Amino acid sequence: MYYLQPAVLAPPPALRITKKEFDALSDARRKLVAGFPIEENFDLLIGNYLELEQTALSLAALDMVRCRTSYQDFFEVRADLNRRAVDFLHASRVYVELHASRVYVESLGVVQKLVRQTVAPTLQAARASVETAIRRYKKYTNSQSIGLTAYFSIKGKVEKQVPVFIEWENVRAKLEMRNGILINLRKRFVSSIATR
Repeated sequence: MYYLQPAVLAPPPALRITKKEFDALSDARRKLVAGFPIEENFDLLIGNYLELEQTALSLAALDMVRCRTSYQDFFEVRADLNRRAVDFLHASRVYVELHASRVYVESLGVVQKLVRQTVAPTLQAARASVETAIRRYKKYTNSQSIGLTAYFSIKGKVEKQVPVFIEWENVRAKLEMRNGILINLRKRFVSSIATR
């Protein structure tokens, strides 16, 4: 028998579902779980790139207002930039020269756009499957669906269960919105040149 029911101590009534519905939810869960790292890794890459740029800007500002000429000063500047560069290169998993980083990050943005376009139909279908199951259960019980789980049981013994929730997919969607497409990044810069 296949059911849809929250995984709580005193569970509300189970909604009977078909094997086809159970398999669809299991497949949707697998796809949504696989889709999350796509945005999570891009967010990590963008975050490391921003930290590298912010470190460079901070060091430039320090040079404008403080006289730093000793070897120790130079070492600290170099260590900060190297640490951020290594973080960025690790996140991107490709070693490039520092002066090419803007073009490189922009290129990764183009790749990310293509990846998003490729997986979007699969993720949308998976999300719709999960949302349909959640709505159906809410209508059946007239209650919330926190902890909702699809499960398969034989003679009352649970053989397989699949969590049915959309919260992680919401996080993935927010990451996608936050980390938009990077356009003309190589043409943008911050300058310390004084203007009037």
